[in-house]
Amino acid sequence: MTTEPTLARARQLLPWAQTVLYPSAGHAHLLEDSGRFDQDLLRFVAQVNAVH
Repeated sequence: MTTEPTLARARQLLPWAQTVLYPSAGHAHLLEDSGRFDQDLLRFVAQVNAVH
């Protein structure tokens, strides 16, 4: 979890990094929007596996 300015700075420093925003999520976004989180995580793992 982070703020928009911190995320923007991270994107500048790590332009290859992937970020996902959950605008209305609280501290338990894994539970609050578990379906979306699962899909985002599976997509990321598939991309990593495709590269390695």
